[in-house]
Formats: sequence, structure tokens, C-alpha cells
Amino acid sequence: MGQHIFYQCGTTNYRCTTIASGRKAIQAAIAERFQEPDLKAELINRTVHDNVVIDHEKITRNFAEGLGSVEMLCIYTVVDGFITRGIFKVFNKQLAT
Repeated sequence: MGQHIFYQCGTTNYRCTTIASGRKAIQAAIAERFQEPDLKAELINRTVHDNVVIDHEKITRNFAEGLGSVEMLCIYTVVDGFITRGIFKVFNKQLAT
């Protein structure tokens, strides 16, 4: 099985930085995020091409400024049933009124 890497793309460009590399680091990053009490993901659309899955999601969560939402474009590469690469583009941040 290949290396597992997740990337976070900038909000104003598509330059990506590594947010976690390796299975344990990814699990730790995800576990921390899932501790948020108001975290909710809504799948808006999913497209599958061979071993690439593209999800458009609306995420509700707690920001430093309060409850709000963002949209995410998530691009996953799947090998042997495992996500081996994830690229995430976050956009359209809105705070709850």
C-alpha cells in the first residue's frame, strides 16, 4: 500500500501544503477535528472517475468567530479500498447570523 498524504489548498489559490502525511498523522488530525460539538458535513455532490472520488460538501462547524459553514471540494485517490491521497479546497466561508 502506498503513502497516505492529505493536502490543504489555499483559499485564494491552488497551491497546496501538506496537513498530514502517514496514516497515524492523518488519524490524529481527523480525530481532533471530530471533537467539535457542532461539526456536520452535508454531501452536495459526488463524482467518481476510476479511482478518483470528488466530493462537494457543506461543512458546519465552530470557528473562532462563532458557528458557521464552509464549502469544501474534496478530491480523493483510492487504491485497494483505501484513500491514499486527499486534496481539499475550502471556500465560501459564512458565519451564522
